Amino acid sequence: MCAFTVQTLSANCQQSVVEHQNYEIGCQLARDWLTVSRDRLNTCVNVVGDQQHLEAAQNTLAVTTDRLLTVVRKRYVVIFVYQMAATRQ
Repeated sequence: MCAFTVQTLSANCQQSVVEHQNYEIGCQLARDWLTVSRDRLNTCVNVVGDQQHLEAAQNTLAVTTDRLLTVVRKRYVVIFVYQMAATRQ
């Protein structure tokens, strides 16, 4: 009975570690999104300028959005891999 209890506690601890790692990944995703969104908003707020300045701001927004999507995709792959590893145990 003691061995079963130790195995159960070990499995519960491992599950908690995986859940915490997924939580940390989610928090980092949120932080990244907030940072990019803040930068994007600051870029949009400053709309005074000539056509060239406005086009540069628009390009910055497009690049920032692409980078954000890349970060999000990579994070979701990491979460998926963790979840697959957890289900195999």
